[in-house]
Amino acid sequence: RLDKAHVALLYLLVVLGGSAAEGRRVGFALGIASFVAFNFLFLPPYYTLTIADPLDWLVLVVFLATSLVAAELLARQRRLAELAEQRAAELDRLSTLGAETLNAARAEQALAAIARVIQTAVGVERCELFVREGPALRALDGAGDAASDRATRTSIDPESLLGYVVKSGQSAVERDDSTLRV
Repeated sequence: RLDKAHVALLYLLVVLGGSAAEGRRVGFALGIASFVAFNFLFLPPYYTLTIADPLDWLVLVVFLATSLVAAELLARQRRLAELAEQRAAELDRLSTLGAETLNAARAEQALAAIARVIQTAVGVERCELFVREGPALRALDGAGDAASDRATRTSIDPESLLGYVVKSGQSAVERDDSTLRV
């Protein structure tokens, strides 16, 4: 008793639900599977993959195109939503950074606040910022105090991570597994 249009809409709902729940690949797979099932079960001659009426080709092609476009659009919207969430989190961190640094009375306290915000945002155990004082560097940790084991450096090992950063002027991160990210 169902018309082709009703069946196509029901299958389209399945494709949209799969795309929304699992992404583009599942949406494409469901679209193609629905295309075959629609042809096999609801278009005469039934239970074959042949099509008697040329207008049924139009129905099938339009259904397949609609389901694939809908799956792609849902995947694109999901990516955009994730990107928007990342940007909102970044703005939150930046506003925290601004509030912390504006509350500091001295520049050294502002740098310590920056180290705390970085430490919290990245989720690391320790964050140090190095302040150049002539040829020497002084390390500040998140507490705002000179870091105990690196209070003043008179020479910098050019092969160390800090030596690379000072020489190149680029930021770098050393991970627990000793890999570097510039």
